[in-house]
Amino acid sequence: MCLCFVHCPVEWGMVDWESLTKIVQSIFTSSGILVGGIWAYFKFLRGRVYKPRMELNVVCLPYLQKDHLVLLHVKVELKNVGLSKIKIDRCCSAIRIHRILKLKNQDLLKEKALESNWKHIGSFPLFKEHEWIEPSEVIRDEKILEFTNDQFAFKIEAIVMSEAQQWYSSSISLAKISNFD
Repeated sequence: MCLCFVHCPVEWGMVDWESLTKIVQSIFTSSGILVGGIWAYFKFLRGRVYKPRMELNVVCLPYLQKDHLVLLHVKVELKNVGLSKIKIDRCCSAIRIHRILKLKNQDLLKEKALESNWKHIGSFPLFKEHEWIEPSEVIRDEKILEFTNDQFAFKIEAIVMSEAQQWYSSSISLAKISNFD
């Protein structure tokens, strides 16, 4: 084997460049896979899974009473679909109750379709027994509210607050659907 580059440049140079190319290619491929894996971990797993994610659902069931009263059964369900524990801000989480404002006949004659107007009639605390919600946990809160029979449509809004985010859900219910005996 030759010890100097001057006497055998073709043989020693070909093997050296070919090996060097394979080594460099292997290093770039390995580092590319490593950087891509780290990026995917932070982008998709850590960035999405550990973010606060919850599903909030509101259901209203009205019952007509005999004494011109309407009982409104409000069910609120909160499910933590993420993988992080979320602290609930109990002083800011609430349900808000609205009743529909009746339209005047002259308004109906002018327009073919009108969006309903709502009047806020009350707010109530929500999830006051819960300080936090664990991953995959479902918590529920229920309220029974009483109204006079002349209020026939209600809008219930649920708002849940945490340190960094808020979740909102609403439901509209007609009061003269079923009887409660």
